Amino acid sequence: MSEEEINLEFLETLLPDTKEAESKKVYLKTLDWALKNEDIKNLAITGTYGSGKSSILKTFWNKYEKKDKVLEISAATFSGEKELTQDSPEIEDAVDNSNDNIIGENVLEQHIMQQMFYKVKPEKIPLSRFTRIHNKDTWETFWDTLLILFSVLLVYFSIKNNWLNMLFTPGSNENTNSTNIFIFSILFLIGISLISFAIFRAIKIAKNFRLSTLGIGSTTFELKGDKDNTVFNKYLDEIIYFFSQTGINIVVFEDLDRFNNLNIFERLRGLNHILNQSEELKGENIVFVYALKDDIFSKEDHFKEVQNRTKFFDFIIPTVKIMHSSNSESVLLTKLKNYIESEDTSIHQDRLSKKLITDVSLFISDMRILKNICNEYIIYRSALKQSGIQQDKLFAIIVYKNIYPKDFSDLLNGEGHLNSLFSLKEKIISIHKEEYERELEELEKVLSFVEKDTVDSLDGLVITYLRKMGYLDLNYSIELAREVYPVSDSISMANFLRKLLALSSNEPKLIIHTRSYNPPSFNFKDFCTANGTSPDILTRARAILIKEDDEIPSFENQIKELKKNIVELKTSSFSEVIRKSNDFSIEEHLKEKDLLKVLILQGWIGEDYDEYITYFYEGAMFKEDINFLKSVRLNNPLGFDYKLKNKNEVQKKLSNEHFNNSAILNYELLSFLLSATEGELGQKRRYLIEYISEDLSANFSFISGFLEISNELLSGEVKVLIQELSEVNEDLWEKIQESFNSRDQEVSFFLRLFLTNTPSMMNRLNGSGSLNLFIEQSRDFLTWWTEIELDSDEIEKMKLNLEALEVRFADLEYVEGSSDIIKVIIDNNFYEINGSVLSTLLNEFNSINYGVILNHHSDTLKNRVEVEIEKFISEILLTKSSYSEEENTFLRLLNHEDIDKELKIELLKIWDGTIDNLNEVDRTDLYPNILGLNKIKLSWPNIEDYYDNLNGEEELAVLRKFITIQSNIDELIKDTKNLDVYEVKDECLQKVIELVIYSKAFSDSEFGDLLSQINIEITIPNPSKVSVNKYEMLIYTEVLAWQESTAEYLNEKHPELAIKYFKLKKDELADEDLEHLINKSLLPWDKNIYVYLNEKENHDLAFNYLMSFEENQFLEKLEEIECDSQLFVEILRDEQLLLETKFKMVNAIKKFGILFNPEISDWLLNKLKEEGFENILNSLDKKIVEEGLLKSLEKEEDISFVLSGCIEVYLYNKKKVYSILGGLPEPFSLLIIPGKRNIEFKYSAISMKFLNQLVNEEIIASVLPKEEYLSVNNKSKIRY
Repeated sequence: MSEEEINLEFLETLLPDTKEAESKKVYLKTLDWALKNEDIKNLAITGTYGSGKSSILKTFWNKYEKKDKVLEISAATFSGEKELTQDSPEIEDAVDNSNDNIIGENVLEQHIMQQMFYKVKPEKIPLSRFTRIHNKDTWETFWDTLLILFSVLLVYFSIKNNWLNMLFTPGSNENTNSTNIFIFSILFLIGISLISFAIFRAIKIAKNFRLSTLGIGSTTFELKGDKDNTVFNKYLDEIIYFFSQTGINIVVFEDLDRFNNLNIFERLRGLNHILNQSEELKGENIVFVYALKDDIFSKEDHFKEVQNRTKFFDFIIPTVKIMHSSNSESVLLTKLKNYIESEDTSIHQDRLSKKLITDVSLFISDMRILKNICNEYIIYRSALKQSGIQQDKLFAIIVYKNIYPKDFSDLLNGEGHLNSLFSLKEKIISIHKEEYERELEELEKVLSFVEKDTVDSLDGLVITYLRKMGYLDLNYSIELAREVYPVSDSISMANFLRKLLALSSNEPKLIIHTRSYNPPSFNFKDFCTANGTSPDILTRARAILIKEDDEIPSFENQIKELKKNIVELKTSSFSEVIRKSNDFSIEEHLKEKDLLKVLILQGWIGEDYDEYITYFYEGAMFKEDINFLKSVRLNNPLGFDYKLKNKNEVQKKLSNEHFNNSAILNYELLSFLLSATEGELGQKRRYLIEYISEDLSANFSFISGFLEISNELLSGEVKVLIQELSEVNEDLWEKIQESFNSRDQEVSFFLRLFLTNTPSMMNRLNGSGSLNLFIEQSRDFLTWWTEIELDSDEIEKMKLNLEALEVRFADLEYVEGSSDIIKVIIDNNFYEINGSVLSTLLNEFNSINYGVILNHHSDTLKNRVEVEIEKFISEILLTKSSYSEEENTFLRLLNHEDIDKELKIELLKIWDGTIDNLNEVDRTDLYPNILGLNKIKLSWPNIEDYYDNLNGEEELAVLRKFITIQSNIDELIKDTKNLDVYEVKDECLQKVIELVIYSKAFSDSEFGDLLSQINIEITIPNPSKVSVNKYEMLIYTEVLAWQESTAEYLNEKHPELAIKYFKLKKDELADEDLEHLINKSLLPWDKNIYVYLNEKENHDLAFNYLMSFEENQFLEKLEEIECDSQLFVEILRDEQLLLETKFKMVNAIKKFGILFNPEISDWLLNKLKEEGFENILNSLDKKIVEEGLLKSLEKEEDISFVLSGCIEVYLYNKKKVYSILGGLPEPFSLLIIPGKRNIEFKYSAISMKFLNQLVNEEIIASVLPKEEYLSVNNKSKIRY
């Protein structure tokens, strides 16, 4: 790539920015003040990472006048963070674990000293023990080598020639010796000097070639030691020497906070203190400047830790972060302004979108990273500008590379989080597709029930299932959850099914209440399937509710949307797939990688990432084709829809043995082979078809996928594929049928199979009947052909194929424009007799009946129905809750000889019409059913026809129920006006009226209206069953015949009606009848009846009538008829009347206005004598005896008898006796005169007894019997 290809002016270094911006001025001034303050020895500049601490310092030093006095030490130049941290392996391997912290800090101190000593020239610190390698010129090296060599030779020859002995051994010639000594001394000194200098140079050179020491020069640093022996402490003299020689008084420490080691700061502070206190550095103000993050001294906001921070430093300069997520967007927009779409231009793949910048900027808060992203983007953009890639995706990859470099590196090797995430795409798509297809299947199933079910009401559905179970009777009821639902009530039946739907999860038991003692109960599943004979009633019920709520369009739209989603899945990007997924969580795969999540979810990074990070060099074959050929040979499938560039070149490099693994399955390759002519390509096509056929279930997804991407139902390629699959697989349909993922997929494949193959091939493929079964069970068969234009030849082919498969449709959905196919089905009997299929074939929904069949133009259809008439009835007519039929047509069914009686009865139950004339029905045994179901017009002729054919009480009960239906009551009253015209038999009329009389259904007014039109007398066999109101109307209308049983009932229960009844019929009764009624007490009491009887010549009737009530308010009745003294005496003398009643009469004599007369007194006196005083007087009122009986008696003997009994029974005292005696005639009244003597009483034993009684009671003084009378003497004084 040439320099001109890159916009170099847009590239930026990653070094700190040293431009003196306005935002830095406050920091520069503060720093300058702090450095001039001699009290500040430890100065900190704090801020978060990226806040510009280094930029501030660099800018300050650039303008600082004494910059040569500043030493900058950065931890970023250390050999490695891992090496220096306390957790590094080197430290962990230390022998004494207690020294780990010391070792880590010593390493830091070592590196600090290295930077100190290496940043000054050796000449400035010549006495330092820390020496360094420095460059020598050639001559210097030459002279060093020569000197060393000379020194070595000198030593060698001195030893060899024994020059030293010669120098110190005295000789014979003193002059010579002196001269020699002098010369050799001079030479010795020179040699020693040269040798010493050579040794010095050799040692110096050797020191620069050390290999195994850790340190500077010849000095090594001991990392291990006791806790007080630190590097700073050990080499403190070197450090002091360094500062004294260099004049440096400001040391800047950067990035030390990266190691999270606080002890190093304590050591540096201690070192600073020692330096400033050193006599050798007196006058120098040595300042340590630290660039640190804010939280280096505290991980938590505890007061003590925060306090340590402020105690450690003498002054702290805080910095505000230059860039963070809130302003990184504006920074990016500025730096990339030449590459970002403008406001007035449309989105283009060669420009970056602002939305991407916004998404990315939220997660970038570091200026260096941002700069590097921009730099790399510009470089990559230039390098790949001929690739036609989208800039948004390229930029996203660059961001990913900088934020997650490790994962990016793994991605290039086919590993890492992103790679593993993209590898899940097909699995997620598969899961989505299964969910869509499962939901689609459910919706289509519901919609299928909605469209095919001929029963359109909830109550009708229940009736249908009850009929199939043999429990359909309008008198029955169903108990569910303690609620009872009558079968006869359609609303109740609908509510029952709704309740069953609500309780379906609990599977409740049901009880059908019949006439039997133990009603049958059914478990939930048996009822819902009619003992396994029908589809689930709940599914059908839901379908009905969907129709009622008009939700069909909504269901159809949902189905279309699901199909669309399935098609779009394969072309969806990874981000679209994830967004559609409710179950897949990207969170699990990208924990703590929020930016990467955004890049993926927003589609900025996709599975085509490799196009943005690699070059591609075109060769003889395309990369895609080469990859495919490799995958075939490695049996590593790339996917059915993998794109091939040159399919012909690809097939050339495929031989027979390559068609034996799943990697060969490719849509484009198959399409190419199918479109080719026979020959070598045809043979390869057959190899591929045979491989597919080896495991159709496993390879079905490939077949279905290929068919889905075909634009036409029967393209040339599709026909070839279907034909060859059919030839290779006799059981093609059976093998592949279970693999279909949706109904549409199944139908589409069948149509291709059906329209491609001949009848003989279809028969061969049918095998055990799988194709036949599929067609027969497909009620949407007609729908399949709506978008296919069939010519006459294709219609004929359809007929032949259906005939070869022996198809008999049991259910079909009607579709407009399918008349040609329907004609084929009808004319060739390709159907079963049932409501669903016939409704479709006849286009008569919910109204199909026998009349529709008879009026149809197809004789084939008519004959078919006549042959299977009972099936037609059971499968069609009886599946409805009700159905309409013309009367004549319905009579034709009732009189049909081939229809069973039970089916006719079931028809009667649901027919919504009525029969005008009962005699038009041939079978009289159907009469009870017709009347019982109210299917006959109510008329007297129909009633008479029914009555004439009556057979038992049950059928009579049917008639009673029929005539008491409310609507029939009105008709009966109305039609009764025509009785004279009909000439109905009296027997029939009597029986009907009798049933009406017994019924409670007729209101009083209706009953009265009916009776008003009856001209015969009505007898009542069972009087107790008739209500009082009806008796009143019967009597009032004078149609009630005389019956002793009726009179007896009325007399017992309703006496007032009995009186009216008698008065109505009295003239019809002879005296004997009257006497019979009186003797049996069948006549209630009524004064008028008494008067009527009393007026009869036979007066005994009245007396007997009266006496028949002796125990039932007899006295009141006497008072009512104004009883006279004659009748009174007559009654007293009647032997039948109870004596007690007679006494009651006597006690009540004043009420009758009757005075005691001799006849009454004699009767009463005789009873006293007969029964005795005690029995009689206790039953009589005292006043009656005292004021009535005593005063009415004339004989002294009778008075004495009665008064004696009264004193004895009533226990009168003297006063009472005197009072009674005073009211009696003489001589009784004389007994109360004091001192009265010789009072004469006629002599009699009774009188004698009475007077003696008075003597005993001390009422009189004495009684003396004389010859003819009794003489009584009174007491002189009366004492009470």
